[in-house]
Amino acid sequence: MIRISVLIVLAAMAGAPAAAVFRWVDADGQVHYSDTPVRDAERIEIESRPTDPERVRAREEQAAALRAERQLRASQQTEDAAAQASDAERVAAERAANCASARQRLANYETAHRLYRPLADGEREYLSDEELDTARAEARLSVEEWCG
Repeated sequence: MIRISVLIVLAAMAGAPAAAVFRWVDADGQVHYSDTPVRDAERIEIESRPTDPERVRAREEQAAALRAERQLRASQQTEDAAAQASDAERVAAERAANCASARQRLANYETAHRLYRPLADGEREYLSDEELDTARAEARLSVEEWCG
């Protein structure tokens, strides 16, 4: 009977091994912990379980997958930022070219005494004063749109 109870106690201890830790407070009120007993130390039992290699491997794989995902996201953000910068440069260059063209057209319209519209047969149709004023106003608007 005693032998069976000893075996039961040993089996229970094998499932969750316990380690002894000792806690004490010194004269200055500082709390200390140790694995070796000291006079007036309180014994604290700490239960531990063996490491499960499968769980550790699964956690490492999950962490590696998260790192890879973060790296991919960071590289995509870098690529997106570069593409946006490239698009912004392209748009700025387009605006500058359109601005220069609009300014040149306005300068031509303001200095010319007569403007014409080319016809399909190679002839010219000269604009009336009213049409000339409208063309100049449209050229000013174009300059404001592209340069403003």
